Amino acid sequence: MKKLKKILFGRLFITALLILLQFLLHFLFLYYLSTYSSAIYSLMIGVSLLLVIAVVNDDTDPSFKLAWVIAMLVLPFFSWALYLLFGHSKIKTSRQKNYIQSEENHRSTETTTDDIIDENPDFLRQYEFLKNSADARVFRNTETKFFPCGEEFFPEYLQALESAEKFIFMEYFIISQGEVWDKVSDILEKKAADGVDVRIMFDDMGTIALLPHNFVKTLAKVGIKAVAFNRMRPSIDPFLNHRDHRKITVIDGKTAFTGGLNIADEYMNINSPYGYWKDYALRLDGDAVESLTRMFLQLWEFATGEPVVDVTQYFTEHRCACDGYVIPYCDSPINHRYPGKHAALNMISSAKKYIWITTPYLILDDATATALRLAAKSGVDVRIITPHIPDKKAVFQVTRANYPSLVKSGVKIYEFTEGFIHAKSILCDDMYAIIGTMNFDFRSFYFHFENSVFLYKSNAIKELKSDNEKIFLTATEITDDDIRKTNIFVKIYRSVLKLFAPFL
Repeated sequence: MKKLKKILFGRLFITALLILLQFLLHFLFLYYLSTYSSAIYSLMIGVSLLLVIAVVNDDTDPSFKLAWVIAMLVLPFFSWALYLLFGHSKIKTSRQKNYIQSEENHRSTETTTDDIIDENPDFLRQYEFLKNSADARVFRNTETKFFPCGEEFFPEYLQALESAEKFIFMEYFIISQGEVWDKVSDILEKKAADGVDVRIMFDDMGTIALLPHNFVKTLAKVGIKAVAFNRMRPSIDPFLNHRDHRKITVIDGKTAFTGGLNIADEYMNINSPYGYWKDYALRLDGDAVESLTRMFLQLWEFATGEPVVDVTQYFTEHRCACDGYVIPYCDSPINHRYPGKHAALNMISSAKKYIWITTPYLILDDATATALRLAAKSGVDVRIITPHIPDKKAVFQVTRANYPSLVKSGVKIYEFTEGFIHAKSILCDDMYAIIGTMNFDFRSFYFHFENSVFLYKSNAIKELKSDNEKIFLTATEITDDDIRKTNIFVKIYRSVLKLFAPFL
């Protein structure tokens, strides 16, 4: 009863309930109009047909079109209201302008810190794409270090926080109270007391059931600046659909961490809700840290409305051993360029020998599924590692719904059987890799704020490959026989869910 009471009176439940009531009011209003007279009903049917035509001709993925058309045919008035609110992927003009302005304020005037001396056409093509679509820069004076799990990452992370002298910037989708946060917050409080500029940005949806309502005020009392990104409010504002899924820590402009790890106990395997938690992290030291600093400050300005007067004060020059090429980049749902998705497609299309992918969710749009099937049919060793133990059961069923067409085309699917794999990575031909926060799903491709690092000839690539190879030794490969033996009712259930995958 105590747990139920906490849920029923929690901010997440109350907010969701109020939003649902607003949806119902919209639906009832439309339904009332449709039954008021035959003329109004005919008019609304005509509007629905026009909306279907608009959806079909929209410049978006076919999966979105199919889902909206089915919804409009099955629930015309309810789906009409939903489409007008969420279907265009439009941001309110004021927010869009504010975000674009903050991007301009933090745009680098340089294209690179070093001349690119490599003439590999695939690398140059990826760099040109990321430069043009994500304002990304390429760096050479940067060291990379790969972490294959949270328990290896966390001690070094704490040590890096302890070393801070000027500032600590943290941005995470999830921060949860527990042993991990206690250790981190102890260091942050001490550093803030010593005059270090400590700032924390966290996604409100990601933490709404995990942090107390006065979390920001509590941090302010000990000198830590904090902001909840995109506060959950009882409103049908379409922007609520866009979450900050990034994971960034920047320390003194010298060191940065990113990857799939959030600040919570399960990520470091202190507790195990889904068995062993497998995740990846990446440490950068050197010039490439500047890009992650810009990413944080740009979104901080957008979230708080506080302009950063002189961004260069947060940059620090120090020499590092040259460790290949490093291109940090971020993605947003506002500019509709989708660099995260297209950077992945570039890697798939350029693969000569192999491309290995790790993702907790495999909810593919048409272009990505086609690219993977084409690569496999062309003789490329395409492997995808997904979880065997799910954290979201419906999403897991959609993940498995994508298996048949991929396996039939020669893609190898491996399920991580030891627990839940939350790692997000792409590895290609021993030369390229992407490590970051982007899942292979619609939310990461189209709706979330994400960040990743493209690596070329970096030491971390070898370490990532070694860890992938270890996973293959114990993971379960999905075969044609496994797919054939799937219960017919499960197949039907998955097929229905897959129709609405863009909404998950």
